[in-house]
Amino acid sequence: MYGALIAVLSTHPQRSGLQLVDAAVPGHLRLAGRLDLIYPTAIQIVGATAYVVDSGRNGMGPAELVIVDVSDPSHPRRIQAIPVPPTSEMAVQGRYAYLACSKNRHTVSEDQMGLAVVDLRPPTFAGACRIALLPLGKAQNIRVRGEYAYVTVGRVHYSEKSTGGLRVVDIADPFHPQVVGSFLADEAGSLQVGGDLVCLTVTSQWTSRFRTLDISDPARPLLLGAAPNRETLGYMKRRGRRLLHSMALRNPEGYVHAAAQMLIEAGKAHPELDARTQWISMDVLYGGGTRYEQQAHGRGSYGQQRPGFSLRTREERYPELWDRYPEIAQQLYTTPQLPWQTWEAACKMLRSARIPLPPVGDKMLAGFLAAASPLLRAVAAQQVVATLEAGRRVSADAVASAYLSGTRGQRRQIARFLAA
Repeated sequence: MYGALIAVLSTHPQRSGLQLVDAAVPGHLRLAGRLDLIYPTAIQIVGATAYVVDSGRNGMGPAELVIVDVSDPSHPRRIQAIPVPPTSEMAVQGRYAYLACSKNRHTVSEDQMGLAVVDLRPPTFAGACRIALLPLGKAQNIRVRGEYAYVTVGRVHYSEKSTGGLRVVDIADPFHPQVVGSFLADEAGSLQVGGDLVCLTVTSQWTSRFRTLDISDPARPLLLGAAPNRETLGYMKRRGRRLLHSMALRNPEGYVHAAAQMLIEAGKAHPELDARTQWISMDVLYGGGTRYEQQAHGRGSYGQQRPGFSLRTREERYPELWDRYPEIAQQLYTTPQLPWQTWEAACKMLRSARIPLPPVGDKMLAGFLAAASPLLRAVAAQQVVATLEAGRRVSADAVASAYLSGTRGQRRQIARFLAA
């Protein structure tokens, strides 16, 4: 668009060319002028100059980049025509035009497909214009922002796998462009760039999807809204585990608070830890014992090496640090909706410090009684007995579970209360 003018490309056999429409009066559009072309396929207007790609007859002939002066809309004037490879889209920045070159019958080889950079010399320049070509495959769309060009690429042959997608090209030196980043897909088409985001459509197995990439680091386009792959998750977990070990040595208080908060966040609404995936939680709770060991040299799931259970043996990492902050153990013990392993470890910490166990609510009591921990079941049964002795109400389900889970003495006490 130039002022109140709208540039329209027409490929109609009888009216093919550039049409300039006067939109000064909304609702009363008027054709101001036109310039005949064979088969225009892409355009960009910069100031009073229009850059149009004319792709030849039916879009299959030799292509030209036509430079048009539109300062007088009623008489658009052709200034120069530069031979270029077959082009599907273009962008102009400064004195350079950046072309997304695809394939037609005039493409001699696949090396002619990709990103072409055209030096837009002044019209009076007598020699041939300089053109640099970076082979990328079938380039389909392009956007230029600063020192980077973003090009979507499709497959040339449908037998190929993952050769399309997005290519990020460094154009700081326009005639020596270099690919610095990529996002692979079967085929990518439409493209928009805004700020640190790229939005594009990708096609895979005949299904088109909309994708958003974070390009704050152009060398590493990051797909948003997708879970990290297995290798990335493993790397992140190992880094988190090393960070906690480092904190334990340098900042013991920070370690205890960070480890407790991690256990709370990672354990929300999980009645049991997943030994296959929750590596950091398993390491914090069992890394100081011998019952569990991680497989695959620290890169696999945790497996139980020694069967059985101890009511007193502490298994968490750095128990001496946890002993300094019993209030953190109390927080873990009384936080609802955590895995039973976290409650069990906190229970051992408090018992080791000879700190009375605080009573828990009915929902947590039910969780203790349903846990795979003999310690938690025994503690819950004891709370049920104490509540009955105090003359307070206990749910029938809790009483039944406590009777089944309790010691012989606890069962006798519960039976006596039920018979009274």
